[in-house]
Amino acid sequence: MSGIEILGYVASVVVALSLSMSSIVRLRWLNMGGAALFSTYGFLIGAMPVALLNGYIVLANVFYLFSIYTRSDRFQMVEARTDDPLVRYWLDENKAEIDRFFPDFDVQRLADPVCSLMLRNNNPVGLLVGRQQGDTFEVAMDYVFTPYRDYRTGQFLYRDSGYFRHRRVRQITARSQSKNHQSYLRRMGFQPVPASPDRFEFKVKA
Repeated sequence: MSGIEILGYVASVVVALSLSMSSIVRLRWLNMGGAALFSTYGFLIGAMPVALLNGYIVLANVFYLFSIYTRSDRFQMVEARTDDPLVRYWLDENKAEIDRFFPDFDVQRLADPVCSLMLRNNNPVGLLVGRQQGDTFEVAMDYVFTPYRDYRTGQFLYRDSGYFRHRRVRQITARSQSKNHQSYLRRMGFQPVPASPDRFEFKVKA
């Protein structure tokens, strides 16, 4: 098998993999990479329709990714109760994934839970559930619905919303055994606690 054939197979795999992504952002990035490989493949074998079509797909993905990362979204935090019908529906509807990212989460065992809906352009995009003790907020679950996982909701929650400052929180703690979620926490500014590898802390700026 020649190198050009291998390139074609790799491009096919990347495009196919992109279509399995539940996150729109990841889909766009992978699809753009696969299209770039296919465009190169088309040029190398002299198939200009393949090269030009996939070149256009690359440009389309660049345009939409630029729009995603630069558009001005309006975020809001709306306080709720964990026994609200809509909150209970979302918890039940997303239970399998919540169990995967937050295996210790059990809303029934939380004493005096704090619950807030995260809205983006008036659309519900996630749930925050935790407990506050004095100036420390313990995150039990910070769950963002799949189509909105581009980190912007988390950046708003922890950096821009003023939600925790309004509650006079000085420190936020979270536990995670999921590598993907640990990576998310680090990106949001959480630092791992040396004595407890699954525990993370975030200092709220005054």
